[in-house]
Amino acid sequence: MKLRTIVLLVLIFLAASVASGQALNLKMAMDAPRNSPWGQSLERMAAEWKRVSGGKINLTVYAGTQGSDAQIIQKMRFGLDIGVFASTGLALVYDDILALSIPSLVRDEAELRSVLKELDPSFRAGLADKGYSLVAYSYSGWVRMFSRRSVANPADLVGLKVAVMTGDTKISRMLQTVGAIPVQVDGQGFVGQIATGAIDAVLYSPALVQAQWSFLKTYIPYMTDFKVSPFIGAIIMNTRSCERIPAATRPLLVDAADKLSADMAREIDRLEEAAIRAMSADGMIVVKTTEADKDAWYESFVSNRDRFVAAMFSKDVVDAVDRVVRARSTP
Repeated sequence: MKLRTIVLLVLIFLAASVASGQALNLKMAMDAPRNSPWGQSLERMAAEWKRVSGGKINLTVYAGTQGSDAQIIQKMRFGLDIGVFASTGLALVYDDILALSIPSLVRDEAELRSVLKELDPSFRAGLADKGYSLVAYSYSGWVRMFSRRSVANPADLVGLKVAVMTGDTKISRMLQTVGAIPVQVDGQGFVGQIATGAIDAVLYSPALVQAQWSFLKTYIPYMTDFKVSPFIGAIIMNTRSCERIPAATRPLLVDAADKLSADMAREIDRLEEAAIRAMSADGMIVVKTTEADKDAWYESFVSNRDRFVAAMFSKDVVDAVDRVVRARSTP
């Protein structure tokens, strides 16, 4: 029997199974462990999807067991239905998402909502072109600069070796424009590279740094109080998996995911504040930034964005960034 015929029969069988009322089993993965706030939130999402679908959607969560973001994306091509990624992981599928990581483009949650509203159509279309549907955005607080020496403004980055994820060229180019030295690392190996002096700084969430603070405080004791960018990602599903879900059920699942994502955002804000307090009490030195420092970040990465943004992102995304910047400048 030809492969095309076999595939057609499988699709017909799956469609018939859903139409007949059989439960649909879906698999979701992320690289954070099950006992983390993110893993626990996804377990709640699985329970909520089963409830709102009347028991017709069974979602199995694989947290911290399927490898790196790159490995999860690879597995989504063959078996996994859904993946949960930070922006650096999403960039492996659609790198325009990294526009959200332009330092100082987004300064608070109100601006984050504004930016997402502008960029959402482009993001959804870009992911669809790659064969994925966006289920919900995932907000996880703010990226801060943790460093071996004090960093208050971009001038302090000159000569500093800053960790970036393997394969990330866009953040690397942004850092190079201010004289920093990007060093590519994987999600597991950067701690060892900090200890050897191969890395001087990381852009990371305080809630995640705290988990290894007893070790990291010896090497990167400084945290800049400036919010570099939102630590944001998304839940994405294979388009083929999405199409297996009855059309009437899809909005219920998206609504449930959105609500849980909002709950998670509030929890992460609380955890982030608690992490900063705990690390401050355990030797962390918080570098205070002045208004002049904040203006310098803005000038280096946003006002002068034509130096790199136009060449790095698609026109739709650049136009959306321009609208956000113009709105910020309007009294």
